[in-house]
Amino acid sequence: MKTKIYLIFVFLFIFIAYLFFEYQNNNDKELIKESFIQKAKSTFYEKDDLLNGYTHKLENILISLRDNHYFQNYLSTNENQKYIKELFLSSMKSTPEIFQLRYINISGDEDIRVDKSNDSYVIVENKKLQNKKHRYYFTQTLNKSYGDIWYSNIDLNVEHNKIVKPIQPTLRIGTPVEINGDKKGILILNINIEYFFNKFIKSSNYNIYVVDKDGYFIKHAKNDKYSWSKYLKTDKSIYNTLNLEKKIDIKNELITDGFYINNTTFKNNDDVRVVIELKRSQIEDEIKEKRISRVWYLLGSILLILLVGYVAYSRKYTYLLETHNKEMDEERKKIRNILDSQNSIVILTDGKHIVDGNKRFLDFFDFESIERFKEKHDCICEYFEADDKYEYLQEEVNGKVWALYVLLNPNKTHKAKMTDAKGETHIFIVNIKEYDAKNSIEIITFSDVTELEFLKNNLEDTVCLKTEELRDLNQNLEACIKTEVEKNREKEKQLFEREKMAQMGEMIGNIAHQWRQPLSTISTCASGMQMQDELGLLDSENLHENLDMIVSTSQFLSDTIDDFRDFINEDKSRKLFNISDTIDQVVKIIKDTYLHNFIELKVQKVDKEIDSIPGEVSQVLLNILNNAKDILVEKKISSKWVELKTISEDDRIIITIEDNGGGVPEDILPKIFDPYFTTKHQSAGTGIGLYMSHKIVTKNLKGHLYVKNTSAGAKFFIELPITY
Repeated sequence: MKTKIYLIFVFLFIFIAYLFFEYQNNNDKELIKESFIQKAKSTFYEKDDLLNGYTHKLENILISLRDNHYFQNYLSTNENQKYIKELFLSSMKSTPEIFQLRYINISGDEDIRVDKSNDSYVIVENKKLQNKKHRYYFTQTLNKSYGDIWYSNIDLNVEHNKIVKPIQPTLRIGTPVEINGDKKGILILNINIEYFFNKFIKSSNYNIYVVDKDGYFIKHAKNDKYSWSKYLKTDKSIYNTLNLEKKIDIKNELITDGFYINNTTFKNNDDVRVVIELKRSQIEDEIKEKRISRVWYLLGSILLILLVGYVAYSRKYTYLLETHNKEMDEERKKIRNILDSQNSIVILTDGKHIVDGNKRFLDFFDFESIERFKEKHDCICEYFEADDKYEYLQEEVNGKVWALYVLLNPNKTHKAKMTDAKGETHIFIVNIKEYDAKNSIEIITFSDVTELEFLKNNLEDTVCLKTEELRDLNQNLEACIKTEVEKNREKEKQLFEREKMAQMGEMIGNIAHQWRQPLSTISTCASGMQMQDELGLLDSENLHENLDMIVSTSQFLSDTIDDFRDFINEDKSRKLFNISDTIDQVVKIIKDTYLHNFIELKVQKVDKEIDSIPGEVSQVLLNILNNAKDILVEKKISSKWVELKTISEDDRIIITIEDNGGGVPEDILPKIFDPYFTTKHQSAGTGIGLYMSHKIVTKNLKGHLYVKNTSAGAKFFIELPITY
């Protein structure tokens, strides 16, 4: 009975355990799926950021070369090519995936080329350089705007229509170079993109594949023979190797059974997709161990489980430890190789004592090993030298250990001065980054800028010398300008005097025309009375009639004098006046001169008050009217006329004066307001009337004066503001 109960209990226990086991299995699958989706997305964006950072680094290399002062100088002068070749070589050595760097001039000729082959760098001789003007990368890069970066499609470095073996996946990046807006050619990098893709697909939890838009492998995560399948025509794709259905759409983000697919933000024209496949990773192993643990627990073999677990753990731990130690050794070798390949001094320090240093460090101070150095020195700072002229790092800066000071001031440029074992002094720029925060270990780089400092100091001396020369030149220039200003003022004064005398001459002519008829009337009355008296015919009535005529005519002459006196009044003060009254006054003065020369004067005016200087407005009108009269008389026009019109707008008054004198020749129209320029005969004009009128209107009256040719002749426009 007990056996049956026990068996029932065991059976029931096994059944319940089986249900619980299945429930946990299903729950584990959901956990795996959710975990995969979240971690796969996170991994994708990490890889996409890695891609962006990588392309940004390559762009910075191109931009720094393009904007380098010495390279720009080479583009302008074609001098110091040897130095530019060394600059290219240095840039390539700092980035091992670059296997070719070229400057191709505007004609398509390779001007400078550095190649990398089997870890060796070669500056190609000039006689071996080629013309690339018909290559697509030259024409497409040259057509880019200055500052833009051109990316090629990724290919397998085809030369002479054949894929180079061993295969070398290549990405070309180029940018145009120019001087003062004039394109000089292009800079172009050839990148072995295999370096990057190896890093890109590296993952401990996922198989990461890089494919094109059709699903063909660019980089295979597990079998490199499947990589570049379209180029190598192996016909391997995600559909026939990863068992994905061809009907799925991989153009956009896709989550399918065990796979996550999305597009990258690659900057070239390639449509690159990333396929992330879940491995039988640590998560699955952990779930598997849980399932095994549940089975062993159900069977009651706790001791066996513990024993097996202990053995498995011991073996795994030993294996992991050995693997870890081996990986650490490999990693240390890689780091050592990287450090030793640098041209800069690189050390590890705890801030006070040196921990390790690269080959450049040992060669600089002539030590066989870091241990030999540490036998005599604790810190590289013992070699720091002071300078009276420049501020270099010392063992302590502002009360802090030098390394801590540099670390706390990352935005400041820190320099150190040291002398090598050969006795040569060098200047370094010092940069520090945390390497092992737990043990306070920093990695410090000393970049040698001795040559740049020398050039910079020479440049500063040259700038100081040129600044002093410029200061002397400015002082002499100020004196010259002052002298010329005084001369111009004196000439301006003489111009005004000459214009004033010319206006006085015009006034006398106008007075003569005004007085000629009244004086003739007075003379006729007087001579008539004398003759009548001699003949005995003069009576009281005739006497009074003739005397009244003489008095009336004399009063007219007096009024004329008053009108001219008011006109030539030199009052320069602003006041409110009616433009119609000013025009009437000018017409009254000039009308007899126009009648004498048989010129018809047409006047259309408006009553409008403006705030301005009436005397100067009258002077400008009289100058232009006299100028029109002189032109008409000189050209002997048969039916001469001058038309004066006034137009009132919102904030200004426009006065136009047009004649039928045929206009101003187009070639001299822009010069008509220049001083001493005249279209009249040399005996008839000074060439300063229109110049002074233009100056009065634009400077004193704050208006505009200009002239246009019409079908009849010249038309002057005087624009005056209603309020000053």
